[in-house]
Amino acid sequence: MGLFFLAVSIATLAVWFPLGLLLIPVAGIAGYTVYRVLGNPFFGIMLVALLLPFERAGSVDVGGMTVRLHQVMALLTLFAWIWQSIRRGGIHFRANPIAFPLAAFLFINVLSLINALNLKRGLLVLAFTAFVIVISHLVTELVQTKEQVKKLMRALLLSALFVSAFGLFQFIGDGIGLPSSLTLIREHWYNKEVIGVTRVHSMSLEPLYFANYLLIIFPTLAAMIIAQTRGKFRLDKHDLPLSLWQLILGATAMGLAFILTLSRGGYLALAAATFVVLLLSFRDMFSKRMLYLVGIPAVALLLVGLVTGAAASALNLEFIYSRSTSFAETTADLERLETYRDAWDAFLASPWLGFGPGNFGPYNTLYLTDTPEGGWGIVNNEYLELLAETGLFGFIALAVAVILWLFRSFNALRHEQDLYLRILLIGMIGSMIGLLVQYISFSTLYIMHLWFFIGFGLAVQQVSLSRRQSPD
Repeated sequence: MGLFFLAVSIATLAVWFPLGLLLIPVAGIAGYTVYRVLGNPFFGIMLVALLLPFERAGSVDVGGMTVRLHQVMALLTLFAWIWQSIRRGGIHFRANPIAFPLAAFLFINVLSLINALNLKRGLLVLAFTAFVIVISHLVTELVQTKEQVKKLMRALLLSALFVSAFGLFQFIGDGIGLPSSLTLIREHWYNKEVIGVTRVHSMSLEPLYFANYLLIIFPTLAAMIIAQTRGKFRLDKHDLPLSLWQLILGATAMGLAFILTLSRGGYLALAAATFVVLLLSFRDMFSKRMLYLVGIPAVALLLVGLVTGAAASALNLEFIYSRSTSFAETTADLERLETYRDAWDAFLASPWLGFGPGNFGPYNTLYLTDTPEGGWGIVNNEYLELLAETGLFGFIALAVAVILWLFRSFNALRHEQDLYLRILLIGMIGSMIGLLVQYISFSTLYIMHLWFFIGFGLAVQQVSLSRRQSPD
């Protein structure tokens, strides 16, 4: 809990206070953090987990890219792990089943730079992509026991619940007219004046990113609630991060925050993830206590009405329904269809290697040097963007990595008897399926929380498989 408050303090100071103010406490927190991380890199990876959703906290723009607190903390943790490894006799890597396809993917990205229209942007995107992949492997290196898995999962859950609660505050605050300096809502983008309803993005840059982040947590939370409906087969109290009622309350807040992102792709992704969790938990579902889980969406819908009234907002449920079910009716929808066609044309123009990482924007807009006023264009479909930027070779390499990750998760789940690890494996499989669905309408690959999740999933798989070979 102390670690959680440390992370929140760092993020809060970075958001609400200008640089230079409160310099002494900031310097003190920074010095203590560096000292602890250098002595124990796992402490650093815990802080990264807690800081993952704080995308706008203390971020700075560098050459069209944004550097964030969790990235700085991840870099410090990486340095600490290298330092500790050297002190112990050298760096030794754990087996990583997706290391080869990911290395191939990065190599193909390098080769694709020969076609890049904007080499500077290509190099920056490649550097960030390589960095998050390295951090993904770092998580796998540092998380080696069930106890460490439990600690990291608790950190992820606490942070997700905090930003979900803040997202609800953001919605209410914007509805009653609080200033954006308090709500941190991006004015002229997502406040209620734009489309008549606040689109929640909490500490994330955009609602799509916030929904993407919640997808790595919510399915596991749902799997935990299902497990707690199982009579004598429920989780041990030492494994359970929160009580059942706290889990239900947290899932309700998280689900409501997710709904208020008004992300159609997110809705579809969450439905897919939840379906997978229910399917894999089929043998655990049918009990009287299952009514708790059934009640979650009902409570969430009720709270939508309550929050709407409290905020005196112009929220219109017909608008949410229309936005969730319609397509190609707005300018934004038509622009997306146009970028889909442009991405496919780019792929056909360079089918094997594409036009280089991050170079769909330069290809599409013909801004070859300077960043356009509205930023570089993206496809809003990761599959088409991969084909356009890295070609068929890059697409296949990354697809192989994802398939291996899923195959290994199913293999670990098939034999796992430990209920806690089963829950995590089920939740993570659900998350991965949900993310794959959301990426049909979303296209940013170098996101830290995505690769942190991938690395954490590999660590859980390894803990499960190693326990099978050497049971406790």
